[in-house]
Amino acid sequence: FAVISANAAPTTDAAQDTQKPATDSGSKDDWINDLSSQEGLMRLVPELKNAEGKFEVPNPMGGKEALERFMNVHQTLMRLIEMAIVQANAHADPYKVHELPKVRVHYPADWLSSEVGVQTQDAGAGCVKFELAKSDCASWKVNSFLSRLTAMDCVHGRFYYSMQKDAKSGKVTTPSLVYTQSTAVPGVSRLVLASVESVGIWQPGYVLHSPDGEAFLIVNICVDLYDATKKSCGGYLITAIHQPGTCPTSGTRAACHR
Repeated sequence: FAVISANAAPTTDAAQDTQKPATDSGSKDDWINDLSSQEGLMRLVPELKNAEGKFEVPNPMGGKEALERFMNVHQTLMRLIEMAIVQANAHADPYKVHELPKVRVHYPADWLSSEVGVQTQDAGAGCVKFELAKSDCASWKVNSFLSRLTAMDCVHGRFYYSMQKDAKSGKVTTPSLVYTQSTAVPGVSRLVLASVESVGIWQPGYVLHSPDGEAFLIVNICVDLYDATKKSCGGYLITAIHQPGTCPTSGTRAACHR
């Protein structure tokens, strides 16, 4: 459940340049409303706007400059989210927090993830080798394990589980559990993850959504200590941005762009 403020997200004129502020009210906190939409994020983070003027997560697979661009976007999003949470908490009245209206976050069925990851390797360290990706360190818009998130009826929709179907055996598994924790910021919720295939956590993880709860972006850092494929311990750090979408190829990690 996500906390929603009494002030709705500002509307924008279709002809308005996306580089202009979201409102003209003069409030220093107006920018926080921009976290609730793709259009707002493009105003806050211009690198999220592609050459056609549409929202798109940068591809980290094009060499050093491309990887740096993706990492800068990821860090900027994290800073903006945490800055907004700090400001909202500082301005909130603790005695009225329980009175704020809440909304359930709705997750689209299909998600694509873009990631940059490193891991320990014997006496040294190196890049995570993402399946089917040409770049060892990165992947762009591949099928995310967060697809098919389903609300759990036994806890009245407060927790979610993901369902995945193995491409070879056809067996359906539940690889992860997700809890959505509200913040004081409209359109921002924390994500807490538990996965059957790893010994790790998201620290931190956030989902951005519209005021009515429609999720459109997930930003996270994954700290993992176990390789389920090799059944061995190791250290993994992965920065990721997830967005709704589908990949034409099958499999959890099948690459749409290689």
